[in-house]
Amino acid sequence: MESIRDVIPSMYHRRLLLLFALMFIGVIILTIQLYRLTIVHGQENRRLAELVLSSKQLIDTTRGSIYDRKGRKLTTDIPSCDIRVHYDVITGQWAYFHARRAAARDDPAAWRKMSFDQREARIARYRTEFDNELEKFWNRLATVSGTARDEIERRKSAIIRRVRAIRTDVWIRQDQRARQEQDNNNNTQSPAKRKQTAPRVAEEDNTHVVLSQISDNAKFAFKNILNKRSKDDLSPTFIVDESTRARIYPLLKQTIELDLSTFTSPLRQNKTVKVTIDNVGSQVLGSMREVWAEDVAKLPFRKKDGQTNLQGYLDGDYHGVGGIEQSQEARLRGTRGRRVISRRTKKQIRFIPPTPGNDVHLTLDIQLQARIRAILDPQFGLTRVQTYHQNKEMKPGTSLNAAAVVLDVDTGDVLAMVSTPVAPQPIPGQKVPKHRYHSDRPDINRVVSAVYHPGSTLKPIVYCIAARQFNVAFDQKIECKGHLIPNNTKQLRCWGYRPKEGKFLAHGPLHAIDAIARSCNIFFYQCGRNLGAEPLIADLRMWGFGPRPNRPGDDPPPRLGLPNETDGLMPRIGTENPTQKDLTLLNATLMGIGQGPISVPPIQVATAHATLARGGYYLSPILIKNRKHLQHARDLQLPPPAVERALKGMHDSTYKVYGSANRIPNLPPTPTSPRGEPIITHPNLIVRSKTGTAQTSPQRALIQDKKGRIVPKGRTLRKGPHSWFVSHVQLKGENRARYIIAVIVEHGGSGGRVAGPIVNQIIYALQKENYLHPNPYPKLATR
Repeated sequence: MESIRDVIPSMYHRRLLLLFALMFIGVIILTIQLYRLTIVHGQENRRLAELVLSSKQLIDTTRGSIYDRKGRKLTTDIPSCDIRVHYDVITGQWAYFHARRAAARDDPAAWRKMSFDQREARIARYRTEFDNELEKFWNRLATVSGTARDEIERRKSAIIRRVRAIRTDVWIRQDQRARQEQDNNNNTQSPAKRKQTAPRVAEEDNTHVVLSQISDNAKFAFKNILNKRSKDDLSPTFIVDESTRARIYPLLKQTIELDLSTFTSPLRQNKTVKVTIDNVGSQVLGSMREVWAEDVAKLPFRKKDGQTNLQGYLDGDYHGVGGIEQSQEARLRGTRGRRVISRRTKKQIRFIPPTPGNDVHLTLDIQLQARIRAILDPQFGLTRVQTYHQNKEMKPGTSLNAAAVVLDVDTGDVLAMVSTPVAPQPIPGQKVPKHRYHSDRPDINRVVSAVYHPGSTLKPIVYCIAARQFNVAFDQKIECKGHLIPNNTKQLRCWGYRPKEGKFLAHGPLHAIDAIARSCNIFFYQCGRNLGAEPLIADLRMWGFGPRPNRPGDDPPPRLGLPNETDGLMPRIGTENPTQKDLTLLNATLMGIGQGPISVPPIQVATAHATLARGGYYLSPILIKNRKHLQHARDLQLPPPAVERALKGMHDSTYKVYGSANRIPNLPPTPTSPRGEPIITHPNLIVRSKTGTAQTSPQRALIQDKKGRIVPKGRTLRKGPHSWFVSHVQLKGENRARYIIAVIVEHGGSGGRVAGPIVNQIIYALQKENYLHPNPYPKLATR
């Protein structure tokens, strides 16, 4: 085998070849390195180079606005200026840290030899000076901003409570993980030691907003203080944050006129009063809060790989809480812009413009909302226990919680949804109060987040279902003897059959129209029994009641787009309910009158009645116009004779003297209502109504049990049945209803006496807002 010397005899050429080989290898190595630097790690290297050679400026974006159906701006973003203070200054730990540093610096040798107690005693001697500086600092903030010192203390306390709650939550979760690891590894580390090693949470090392939306004069004054501050000044400091934007709700407070001359006679006054309503629509709109660590973790501004997401959250950003602000956070929140400036030339290298958030348009009418809020205000009496209510469970004057919803029949639009009481709007930058611990739950929107037995409001729906399935003939008569079961007068009775009170009302043979008008229980008990639980539940789901379908192939109907909406409670069927729980004949019987194992939010009751008004054409309700494409529609194939009889029964309920929605019998009669005061007082309209008096358990005060849970086991606050009243409203001469109004008053008692006058006033409110004008809207949804 030839050697390299045989091939290349010259040593000079061999060395030259070796040199070329080394140079070639070097070029290969350089090429690989160049490829690695420019291709593999090019993006990261460019980012690092930009950090050195350029500076970046973030450009704030604007949050989208929310509008009502008439184009009124319900929210808007404006530039704002906040004062931020470090957490240690807020807690007062700043004084301790500086006193400790001064004590150690005064005599370092002696400090090192001191015990813990000796050091603490020495720190205490120095601390007075720094506590005084801290007190001067807060007084200055209060004076310059024009904010009461008590208010600043309240905000400080709220921040401390929030951070401590976050810290406790982090510690508990860390301790749980440590316990799990100890169990898995047989580790003997004690729980106490595990808790001591818990790290500080990020909120303890950050600044927090103490003053928000300060005036321009205060902003310039605060900046002047910072400019005059020397480097040797050891007093506490603050940050003037001009990068924030304030969320303004211009129509939360409204003044409307309320005509008291149209009220029920015991509350009637011959005058019109001006009423100022606060927090109008706040349960629908929501509010804003500072981002939590969890928000930043879900959508961080800087990702783990070092890249930035301009839509991500930074400390000090705000996030929607409750209502549309929360549910539409991704749509409303815009994307920041960024400007890259060369450090050498001071010129702009790159510019990414900010993208404003998208607007959200609601079907809600904010002025109609305000009028209904005034109607439900206990100060005017309709939502207080009155003597004419004949409420034997509660004292006159007791305030009553209520909810009302108004639907446009043609479109399914929600025109108003009011729930009382209403929690006050949170202060920007402050902790959101835990109203869920309040017994009256002012934090929830009862229209979509609370459930109730629908009571007799369900009877026209049950009749249509029974007629469609041929379980009851259109003109079939069912005899009411006061009780359903022969020789049993204690169970399944009609509402007027109460032997203990000496009342033995029996309606006799009734067809559907009279049964609905008189709200006879026996007729609808029989409808429920004839149907059976499973067929009744399956059909009620088609009307929009109960939990959304979750079986394969089912397309669940959309919700309104609000947080904490409930699907209601109703028995599952088929494979969803293998034990057939709550599918007994008794449950079917009770559901026939809207009792038993069915509890639904008021929005579902209103939606079902809108379906009935359309002749059996279901439209899911809409609150956010941007979600119109998600609206469900289906024809329930109801027999027209059944629909006609159901609506005629509701008509007679309103206008016949025996109708349950006709009059308040214990109030003075009128020429048109000789047996009592009429509930509906609108001669130019046609109103079809159905009352409901739904049995329920008492409302109890919330208490904290031994395990720390908030449970309703305190004293009884209210008791008695809930009051329902549902009306279909239209002008005379029109072929069907324009609007559905559904009202529930918790523990009010009689639906006609309590909820009926409220619906009557809501009709006046619709007229005031020009909804019942003679020119009908186009019919958008028909069979």
